[in-house]
Amino acid sequence: MTANSAGASAVREILGLDAATMARLDAYLALLAKWQARINLVAPKSLPEAWTRHVLDSAQLWPFLQGRPGPVLDLGSGAGFPGLVLAILGRPDVTLVEADQRKAAFLRTCDCMLHARSGGETFGHIVGKKQFTRDVY
Repeated sequence: MTANSAGASAVREILGLDAATMARLDAYLALLAKWQARINLVAPKSLPEAWTRHVLDSAQLWPFLQGRPGPVLDLGSGAGFPGLVLAILGRPDVTLVEADQRKAAFLRTCDCMLHARSGGETFGHIVGKKQFTRDVY
């Protein structure tokens, strides 16, 4: 596991995740660390605690989304928190919106390599792209 293995173990225990999901999250954090060297995706000091500071923080939305219709919009997705984490956990309809093309390239790379989302899109700017009619939760 990347970075903090104690944090990864805590996340696995708290969320009850299987080995396959943990492996995908681990691969995501490895990509994050790799890209962080080139573009600022998260605060550099937060990388050693990425499992608890970013993954677990993002995953706390999971119970509130269970059984609710989508899509889920992650506006200003940046490094993919919480959108990509929710997609890796199994939310099929996450749409990522990121105006910074470098960050959008990171998100597309993660999505492609991790097969994170089955139906979501990645937008540069949301204006004029699509009309969303669902309520905001």
